[in-house]
Amino acid sequence: ILQSVPLPVRVMLRARADFSLKESTEPTGNAELESLKDKAREFAALNVEGLVVGHAKNGELDLRTLEEIIEAVPEMRVTVHHAIEATSDPLAALRALRNFPNVDRALVSGGVGSLEQRIERLAEYREAFGPRRFLIAGGNLTFNMLKALRESTGIRIFHLGRAVRTPEEAGASVDSEKVKMAAALLGLK
Repeated sequence: ILQSVPLPVRVMLRARADFSLKESTEPTGNAELESLKDKAREFAALNVEGLVVGHAKNGELDLRTLEEIIEAVPEMRVTVHHAIEATSDPLAALRALRNFPNVDRALVSGGVGSLEQRIERLAEYREAFGPRRFLIAGGNLTFNMLKALRESTGIRIFHLGRAVRTPEEAGASVDSEKVKMAAALLGLK
């Protein structure tokens, strides 16, 4: 990928899809966390721009795990993904991320509800996350939402999953024509 595209690449780093980390009963530490840190170091050696991480625990963002991963690769930038909205208080989670200089992006959907409700929440999220950091809108986005989200929220980075795949399923191939359509809707070339 690094040789094929002229874009900065951030790599997803997680052990499971539910934003959790297996609890360790071993006195020597958490083997799953150690494996994630080893993988982070491998990605850093490949010169990727950063990592996409995020773990939730007991309704809160797992800040200790985030801290340990960042300590393993202090030169890398970090995006915290949808784990934010898996917490009981996404605004508090976003505010807590201000303590991590490496965390410069957060992937959020704006939660559930109408597009207007999501737009309102995204404005609150943006304020909570703070300046010089960027929200990435993603999660069940459709082409019909893109223009309104861009114009109403100030968000300029979008993560399109199923919307740009054919068929519209997580494991399907990315459809270059759909990517072009999304770029046009966002005012990109």
